[in-house]
Amino acid sequence: MLAANKARYEADKTFIFHREMQAMLPALKKRPGLQWLCDAPTASLQRMTHNLDVALKNCFRLGRGFPRFKSYRDNADRFYVTNQQIEVVGNKVRLPKLGLVWFRCGRVPSGKILGSVMREEGPGWVCAIQFEAEVATPPAATVAAVGIDLGSRALATIDAGATIDAGLALCEQVAAPKPLPKALKRLCRRQRAVARSKKRSTSRTRKIAAVGRTHRRIAGIRRNHAHQLTRAIVNAAEVICVEDLHVKGMMQGRVARELADVGLGEVLRQLDYKADWSGRTLIEVGRFCPSSKTCSACLAVQTIGSREAWACDGCGVLHNRDHNAAVNIRRRGIEIAVGQGMPEPTQRWVKAGGGGIVLSQPVAEASGLAVRIGMSGMLPEVRSAEFPECCAWSVDTKCRAG
Repeated sequence: MLAANKARYEADKTFIFHREMQAMLPALKKRPGLQWLCDAPTASLQRMTHNLDVALKNCFRLGRGFPRFKSYRDNADRFYVTNQQIEVVGNKVRLPKLGLVWFRCGRVPSGKILGSVMREEGPGWVCAIQFEAEVATPPAATVAAVGIDLGSRALATIDAGATIDAGLALCEQVAAPKPLPKALKRLCRRQRAVARSKKRSTSRTRKIAAVGRTHRRIAGIRRNHAHQLTRAIVNAAEVICVEDLHVKGMMQGRVARELADVGLGEVLRQLDYKADWSGRTLIEVGRFCPSSKTCSACLAVQTIGSREAWACDGCGVLHNRDHNAAVNIRRRGIEIAVGQGMPEPTQRWVKAGGGGIVLSQPVAEASGLAVRIGMSGMLPEVRSAEFPECCAWSVDTKCRAG
């Protein structure tokens, strides 16, 4: 299709768009040498023509350049399956032309299937299914507002204006799992083995699959930890205040590998859609707010450089850099929320059994809403030691509000 579009454009400066490309598919299936197109599901071929149509239009609308052929080495295979052609039966999924295929995943949402994408990932395949389902009613929030400072040394430093019971899986500082340094030696060894192998050989394919398994495990550990942390925060807090970080710009510095291993962008993305699903309020504080160098006691702004702990010149209070930033983010987030017309969050704390702390007037539970849930299978389950009691996601979950 892309070659036909190039030939058409060179001849009369026009393109073959979606409907015309779809009409060409039956003739292409009968052409000698292209009979293998009959083995692919019809919906996947139609989605391919749709993607090419979008790429051609973006070439002129967004200036992204003319579409190019995919590389044999650097592009994973994938195909689209419609909701009428896929069915989840226990731990198996029914696919067109293949029948029942065993897969491995965590909890499967119950609801209407909207579509699915099968993509190659490492040595195996991942089935990403999109559901339309009712979101479960979240528990009543036990904290009115929290301020969260994200970073590379500590993934999240959380301030709630009061002490929080550790049973809520919220603590003052949450360390990142940082799976890359632990697997870096093994990853380098396997990549060197790939570099020494003969190109296009069976041995090289096997070694590339080993590298893919290592990368998949690293990404799974990082994603699992982010899911557990964000779910615990959303369940516990009614108002969540975070910093509007420019993660892409931060990745240009010398600590790019450490920041990429922490996954700050993924944590912010999950907080965004989970707060929307659960009826919580997510407040983003401006990235230029001097949260780290502002004294949380007297509000004096000072120059602290890269010091982890510093004392205020005005009031003499000793501060931890990250905790002080979390306190200031929470204060600034509450000011923004009040400025937007929200009532100021107030807390009246009472002691509960077992030393826990709860609100004397619990926040009303949010009602359920229909959203689109993405579920992917065939990834190994990895639990984090920091939050053993939290919801463990063993799948590549891609979720967004409908």
